[in-house]
Amino acid sequence: MNYLLTGPEEYLKHRFVEKLKKSILNNDKNLALDFDVFRGGEKEFARISDSFNTIPFASKKRLVVIKDIDRLRLKEKKLILKYLKSPLGSTTLVLETSSNNFDSPLKEISRFTKPVRCARLKDREQDWWIKKEFAGRGKKISPAPASLMRELVGDDLFLLKNEIEKIASFLGDENEVTEHHIETVLGKAAKRSAFDLVNFILENRPDKALYLMDSLLVKEKPHQILNLLAWQFRKNRNSRALEIILETDFFIKSGKIDARHALERALVKLVGEV
Repeated sequence: MNYLLTGPEEYLKHRFVEKLKKSILNNDKNLALDFDVFRGGEKEFARISDSFNTIPFASKKRLVVIKDIDRLRLKEKKLILKYLKSPLGSTTLVLETSSNNFDSPLKEISRFTKPVRCARLKDREQDWWIKKEFAGRGKKISPAPASLMRELVGDDLFLLKNEIEKIASFLGDENEVTEHHIETVLGKAAKRSAFDLVNFILENRPDKALYLMDSLLVKEKPHQILNLLAWQFRKNRNSRALEIILETDFFIKSGKIDARHALERALVKLVGEV
């Protein structure tokens, strides 16, 4: 079976491949022999093609992962399509893309692979996932602190998992995760800065807002700043501000505008319209 993983959630793709590794490869020694990971546009395609056309050395099957297949050249996509029409039974090929815009070869490729959608989890699904991850570490978390964590960290499961590990370690022998724990580990300073940022916007002081944003970017990721802004504006029930923040989030994730310019654009827009 060959697979096509689509969607923006990299953690779900990672977990899918990890499960395949456990089921296909006998032990860690075989990783070096029968497991390869490539990224479209980064390596000579001949090496990629050789990999999925090679018979396994130590395991019964080979596992080959090609990330960002949308970045492959047209002739390379056609070669993958040709292979998929008559694949080796001893190779499991996993293709990954975050793009939703499929050209003709990618549409054809999807016909010869099993599609697996790796979408961002919705709010309620994220809260359940956060609860499950804490439970796996012997900790409990109720809906309110789980929601706060999601608001502060964002919807990227890799980032959430990293922060969950920090909080679980911080708790030590304590079992219950509270909002106080989350604020302590993730930082009250960031929330306070977001509060100040919103005040500068409401006071029509773009120079102060832009200056504060620059200092925030030193220690916070762009999506975290957006989440903090959204959290503050939800408290003010400002729907127009939330629309601008959601639009900015889309521009950053789609790569249409780089993160810094997208944030600067959002702040100027917020000052002018909120």
